[in-house]
Amino acid sequence: MSNRIAEIRRLRGLSQAKLAELVGTSQAEISRLENGERELTENWMRRLAHVLEVEPADLLASAIAEIRGDDVEPYFPDASAELAEPLRRRNLAYYRVKTDAVALAGHVTGTVILVDMSEAAIEARKTGDVLLVQVSGAGEQKICARLLRLYVAPRLLTTNRLGRNPSFGLDEPGFGVEIKGVIVAG
Repeated sequence: MSNRIAEIRRLRGLSQAKLAELVGTSQAEISRLENGERELTENWMRRLAHVLEVEPADLLASAIAEIRGDDVEPYFPDASAELAEPLRRRNLAYYRVKTDAVALAGHVTGTVILVDMSEAAIEARKTGDVLLVQVSGAGEQKICARLLRLYVAPRLLTTNRLGRNPSFGLDEPGFGVEIKGVIVAG
């Protein structure tokens, strides 16, 4: 898995040897971590982040670059005419899940979910909530996608499925990440 250790280390004006000294390890170990030859465990992330003066999640490579499209699409139930206005007034909307991004949270491909898009729901988000976020990029990263991500306070978003779970922050540099709503449990 790629990471941003070398990038952040260089921004701080540190050599691998100096970072190793500050972290209490060898230059070879720092090289292995930077090159992905050594697993970047939570313990390593905390140690490195402390010395580099960043959040542990900042060491992870941006998962935004891996986005291939929307995780959800709008869904209109058969009774949409009767439901449309009451749902809109309450800032609620239905979506159909298109990917397995948060499958372990119970939202598998084909599932219909209800999203609370009210300011109150967004402000009350907590670790473990599944959020609907919209990501847009600038420059070479011409993306605009609606994603489902598991929220980890205070600012991390991650997938929740078997296998690799890439993460990114709410303040990801070069991208706009906007919380659109919180999945209503049910």
